[in-house]
Amino acid sequence: MRVSVCDTNPQLPALTTDWAGDADAEQGRGIGLLDVIADSWGGCAIGDELFGIGGKTVWFELGEGWRDA
Repeated sequence: MRVSVCDTNPQLPALTTDWAGDADAEQGRGIGLLDVIADSWGGCAIGDELFGIGGKTVWFELGEGWRDA
């Protein structure tokens, strides 16, 4: 299964090594979680000329085993 999410912020997310370090943080865990559970993930910038507003798409894939989890 592949899931894609788009938004208008052009900044691509980055995987950090300390994503679990601050239990009270309001952001910064998503890509760390994807890195743990997804079979693959990535993102790409969307240029202004393509859709008019720019931004990015972030996606992840779960293989056949996700149904057994």
